Amino acid sequence: MHELVSASEPYLPFVLGTLLLLYLAPLVGRPMRTAFGTVLLLGAAALLVVAWTQAQSVATLDVVNPFPRAGSEQPHLFLTDKAEAPGWAWPALLAAALAAPGGLILLRRRRAPAAPSALTHAGAIGLYALLLRLGLEKTAAPIGLAWTVGLFHATFIMLPFLGGYAGACGLSFARFMVALVGVAMLHRLAVVGISYVLTTQGLGTHLDVGSVTDIEPPLLAWLVPEQFGEDPVERWFWAVFVLQMVFWVPATAIMGAMIGTLPWAIARRRLALGSR
Repeated sequence: MHELVSASEPYLPFVLGTLLLLYLAPLVGRPMRTAFGTVLLLGAAALLVVAWTQAQSVATLDVVNPFPRAGSEQPHLFLTDKAEAPGWAWPALLAAALAAPGGLILLRRRRAPAAPSALTHAGAIGLYALLLRLGLEKTAAPIGLAWTVGLFHATFIMLPFLGGYAGACGLSFARFMVALVGVAMLHRLAVVGISYVLTTQGLGTHLDVGSVTDIEPPLLAWLVPEQFGEDPVERWFWAVFVLQMVFWVPATAIMGAMIGTLPWAIARRRLALGSR
C-alpha cells in the first residue's frame, strides 16, 4: 500500500490541478476560462508527443484493489487484472480526456460566470474521473497515475465547491444536503453498476472483484461474512455494493457537511447581499 501511495505522489499536482480547473471554470470570466482551456489543450498536445515517442513500446500493468482483511494492519492488494496495451494508448487516452473539457471550456468562455447545478456539474466530473481511471487501467498506464485518477480525489475536491454552488444558487442547507447525497448516490451507483458488469463478465480493472475472497471493513466487520463463496455476484455484493452504499454514501455526506457548510454559508451570504 505504501508503494502505491508513493507512486501516486508525483501525479497528484497534475490530477488535483485538472480537477480544480474543471470545478472553477463555471465561476470565472472569459479571460480565466480562456486560460483554463488553453492549459488543458497544451497538456493534451504534450501528451500526444509522449504517445508518439512510445509508439513502438508495449505497456503492462498489474491492476490491484486494496481491501482491509482480518489480522492485517495494512490493506491487502488483491490482483484484479493484468493489462497490456501499446505504449501510445494511455497518453493518447489522457490527451483526449484533457482536450475534451479544454475545448468545451473555450466554446463556453463567453458565458457569464455563474454557479452550475451542483448535481449536474459535480456529478459529471466524478463520472469523468471514474471512467478515465478505468480507461487508464485498460491501457496499462503507470500505476501511480491510474491510482491517482478516480472518484476519491474528485470527491474530496468536489465537497467545498458543491457547498459553494448550492449557496450561490440560493439553496437552503437542507437542499444542499439533498444535492450532496444525490451526487454521492449517483457516483456510487455508477461504481456499483459498472463493477457488476465487469465482475460478472470477468472484464478486469479494479472494479472486477472476482478475485476478492474476504474483507474486514472498518465499522462493517459485523455485517460482512468472514469468507466469500465462489459466486462472483456474492463477491461483488459484499466487496462493492455494501461498501459503496452503506459506507461511502454516508461518509461522503458527513464529509460534505463538514467541508462544504462554510462555502455554502459564504456563497449564500454573498447572494443575499447582492440582491439588496
